[in-house]
Amino acid sequence: MIKLKAPATSANLGAGYDIFGLALNKPTDHMKFERAKETKIELKGKYGEKIPEEVRENSAGVVINEMTDKGVRVVIEKNIPPGSGLGSSAASAAGAAVGINKLFDLGFSRREMLEFAALGEEAAAGEKHYDNVAPCLFGDFCLVDDEVVSIEVPDFRFVVVYPNSSNLTSEARKLVPKEVEIDELKENVGFASKLLLGLYEEDLELFGQGLNDSVVVPARSKKIEGFEEARDAALGAGAFGCTLSGSGPSMIAVGRNEEKIGMAMQDALKELGISSEVYVAEPSKGVTILE
Repeated sequence: MIKLKAPATSANLGAGYDIFGLALNKPTDHMKFERAKETKIELKGKYGEKIPEEVRENSAGVVINEMTDKGVRVVIEKNIPPGSGLGSSAASAAGAAVGINKLFDLGFSRREMLEFAALGEEAAAGEKHYDNVAPCLFGDFCLVDDEVVSIEVPDFRFVVVYPNSSNLTSEARKLVPKEVEIDELKENVGFASKLLLGLYEEDLELFGQGLNDSVVVPARSKKIEGFEEARDAALGAGAFGCTLSGSGPSMIAVGRNEEKIGMAMQDALKELGISSEVYVAEPSKGVTILE
């Protein structure tokens, strides 16, 4: 039997649409794999009832079917809420790739497992993209284009707020503008540069300034109730920056007083009648085999 944990991930991170991704140590899914006569998925955990048990409809099941024709019993403890913008389907897909690779000693590299995991993402989101599965597999911060560049994250902590609602990635992608003004492009190059420089210089304030976006987040956030109020509350509480996590509705912020920032964001949402969960997360090293 193989046991592992698969982390939540935050993609896009401001101006890095489909390029930037970050692995977080909270929340985390746990998965078990063992040989069986036929492949079957069992679901547990807080959000287990919210994802499909049918193998062909589950992102983990899609990956398993691509990697082997042998039977596998899979138990998924789903603690990452689906449709939250925290990479729930990516955790299942990446966890499955690592688990099957280890269970059957297939010998695939992480880069090869990434391609399998991306197929699971495609089944869940309707389009293959790598900005969640890459950090889930490689850990820390990933820049993804034709290759994966993994960057170790300094001793940063991240405030993640999950409003108790969901947002389908496939629908959110339809809101992304097809054309961009040159001034917006210039601003976004600046934001992305600040974020990366903040990582390399271990400068949390600079990283936070780099969480801004002039293109995708403004378009998507119109459909996320409470985003502007929560972001303003975060900045008012001392956050250096705040943006959507993935396509939302979750939000991610950075600052020196994480608890104060999280409470301010939660209170702002509560005033709108929106309940939420707050995580103060650290960088994760990606999918980890426990035994």
